[in-house]
Amino acid sequence: QTYKYNNMNYELLRVLVPYLVDPASMKAAEGDEKQHEKALADCFSNLVRQNVFQPAGIGTKVHIH
Repeated sequence: QTYKYNNMNYELLRVLVPYLVDPASMKAAEGDEKQHEKALADCFSNLVRQNVFQPAGIGTKVHIH
């Protein structure tokens, strides 16, 4: 059996999920590309850490970016 893996799906989630979780902060960061990218990454990283890694018992030192 062959599985197809597509990074584009994860990239899309990395951008969409922060807008669903904290739309005001994401919208506020849109004027500055570096700030916006950091806000997206921080929000997604925190969400994954809190809702995936911590419940799975994986340490908080996991680097997600």
